[in-house]
Formats: sequence, structure tokens, C-alpha cells
Amino acid sequence: MNKILNKVTTWVTTIMLLVVTVLVFIGVLSRYFFQFPLAWSEEASRFIFIWMIFLGIAIAENQDSHFRITYFVEKLPKNAAVVITIIGECLSLAFLALLFWEGLKFVHTGRGGISAAMELRLDYVYWSVPIGIALTFLNRLVHFSQYLSEEMSGAHQVGGGQ
Repeated sequence: MNKILNKVTTWVTTIMLLVVTVLVFIGVLSRYFFQFPLAWSEEASRFIFIWMIFLGIAIAENQDSHFRITYFVEKLPKNAAVVITIIGECLSLAFLALLFWEGLKFVHTGRGGISAAMELRLDYVYWSVPIGIALTFLNRLVHFSQYLSEEMSGAHQVGGGQ
């Protein structure tokens, strides 16, 4: 299920990138060559880009590409490194849960708003926050459960420094 979800997320984000590229190109042509700016193309590009950001966070989490500093954890004794890693993972999951909750509140505040050029309900754009964070949470949870199962089987190598 998670693999399918990540594949769909990647494809959707790729298509969004293509659409944003075309919209920006059309907007530039319209503004500078035809002296007829298209406000909707700029607004659509911005809204799609916002969705791409939050879906991209989930994609990066799936690929385990987020930046982290592991130098100090790797220098700890193995048991201490495992404890610190578990605490860090729990804090990450708690932070993502908080972001999800705040994202839902953000969607609620956007229900009354309408975009200027396209007259689109703003909550459609704001849904990018809880959806992207939920996908990120699921991917982080999968990585954490894999870490725990590898740790219990002795296959994972963290810590063990002097």
C-alpha cells in the first residue's frame, strides 16, 4: 500500500512540475510578447507549487533524503545510540502529528477565502499541508518500524563508537 501511495505521489508531483513549467512559460509569453498578462497562470503556478512542496517533503521522506546529522549518534555506545535514535524518531513523529493537526485547522480557516484571479476556494490549496504531512508521517513511520525490526534482529548498525 505504501509503495503504491509513494509511486502515485511521485507521478502526481512530476505532472505538477510539468504543468507549472508550461504555465510559467505561457505567462511569460503572454506578458512580455503579447503585453497581455494572465493573472490566473501566475496564481495557478503558485498554488500547484505549494502542493509540490508538501508532496515533495513526503517523497524526500520516502527516499530517506532529509538532511540529518548522525556524527554524534554514531560515536555513542550502541545502546545509547539506539535510545537517542528512538527518542529522535518519536519526536519527529510527534512534530509531524502536530503539523498535521495545525494543517487541518489551517484548512478550516481557508474555507471562506477565494483566490483573486481564479476565484478558487483557498481550502483546496491549504489541503496540501495536512495531506503532504500525512504522507510524510506514514513514510517516517515505515522507516521507524524498519529500524526497530532491524534493531531487534541485530541487522542495523548504529553507534558502537569509543
